[in-house]
Amino acid sequence: MKRVLALTVLISLVAFFGCGKEGVEGVDQDRAAIESLVESSPYLGSTEHYGEEDTTGTKGEVLPVFWWRGHPTNIERNVYISIVGDSAFAEINTTVYDTLHIIAVDSVGDTTLQEYTKYFIDHGKRYAVFKRDTTADYHRGWRLYALSGVEVISDTNTVEIDSVKIEWDGNVEMITDPLEIQTRDKVLTVSPNEELIITVYTNDVPAFVFLHTWRWNRPHRWRLQYGNNAFHGWCLCAPGGVHHIAIDMMARTTLLDTEYPYDSNAWIIPYRVK
Repeated sequence: MKRVLALTVLISLVAFFGCGKEGVEGVDQDRAAIESLVESSPYLGSTEHYGEEDTTGTKGEVLPVFWWRGHPTNIERNVYISIVGDSAFAEINTTVYDTLHIIAVDSVGDTTLQEYTKYFIDHGKRYAVFKRDTTADYHRGWRLYALSGVEVISDTNTVEIDSVKIEWDGNVEMITDPLEIQTRDKVLTVSPNEELIITVYTNDVPAFVFLHTWRWNRPHRWRLQYGNNAFHGWCLCAPGGVHHIAIDMMARTTLLDTEYPYDSNAWIIPYRVK
């Protein structure tokens, strides 16, 4: 229901701001300009949590595990754009085809490391609203006006993030839908190197939850700890710019069972430092 309401509000925004300068002329050029803006805007990244990161090992009940996703080279991005006058609505869908790498030992006391791999397909989605009200030499006058976060769901999926609570400097933000649309000035805004306290609520499927973000001046991933019916952790924000926090939930069997398929749900939340 929340997503239906969000889309309804978004369509209303497009209709409200649409007043049309060129009619159907230049629509192809406008679409190309908006697609270029999607590719270049730091607010609209969605694959930062793939690839190797600065991290420590993760220990399951039986096997020590070190893992990483590859740097994806096979990424499909489809941008569906609806233009109404001087406003546009975009649905951005990303499909990543890649491999999960797991380095493990077969039993406690075993010192022989073995690598296991799991092929996976992740499907990501986000929304964005654009307005044409700036200089014509900048993407034909288009600028990013509003956006959602990203939700990523694997082909095989049983795990589900229910909500994420972020606390910092006396502030609390509760996110219950990563696809909720907000204007750019309402994006989570923090001070340089701000410490965030992260609490993640999930469904009951046994799982690991990892946090991908900035730490010690480089991308970092670490595991959140479970307690009191939620996963808990913290992170330091980047010293400046626009970045994303990725909440990455994986079924325990994804890492601890060599036969079970990859099973994941991730929320990617934009934030800016100023």
